[in-house]
Amino acid sequence: TNVAVTFDLTSTKLTSVYSSPAVQNEARTNGAAVVWEDWGGRVVRGWTPTGGSRVLASGPWDAGQVAISDTRIVWIGATGPNTYSGSYETARLYWSPRALDPDAIDIQAGPVLPAGLSLTALATHGKWAALQRAQFPTGAVVANLESGELWSILAPAGHWYSVLAIPDSQLLLADAVYPVQQSQMLDRLVRYDLAKLADYATKLP
Repeated sequence: TNVAVTFDLTSTKLTSVYSSPAVQNEARTNGAAVVWEDWGGRVVRGWTPTGGSRVLASGPWDAGQVAISDTRIVWIGATGPNTYSGSYETARLYWSPRALDPDAIDIQAGPVLPAGLSLTALATHGKWAALQRAQFPTGAVVANLESGELWSILAPAGHWYSVLAIPDSQLLLADAVYPVQQSQMLDRLVRYDLAKLADYATKLP
């Protein structure tokens, strides 16, 4: 599998920056940095124009979804035989202050994630991280990386929520009426103010 980047958003040209027989999954970018899951060793791998491709984080877990912001790199560290499919026996969020030099990575253990959920599509900004709940009822699990609190947001019945991004302190979701039509992947965009989680979300134990 190749990880490819473009150096010009007005061009369709892509340049391969990493290649491996193993699956390279869910590449995310912020500025000139790219991070992704390397299924060859189930590690977090990153790339920059100056440093090239390097393993950023590994541990006694399989690296799941990865996200990067101006200040942090966040990922799922999971265990179980089916982590590749987003099904975890145990899982927790890990993060490091943003660094693309492996020697500067400082792994911090974040909150333990609820068991039995299929969690995908990680987004992060500031102290927040959000994961898509990819099963019915769909929605998002929101984590405060500083306090360790977890909150659950559920979509209305018959709707499918997809986590898109966290611009500033708002969670941006795509909302589609289920079953989702391939010609129309969303019906509307939904924003949740993360400063008012207690007004609409359920706090998880």
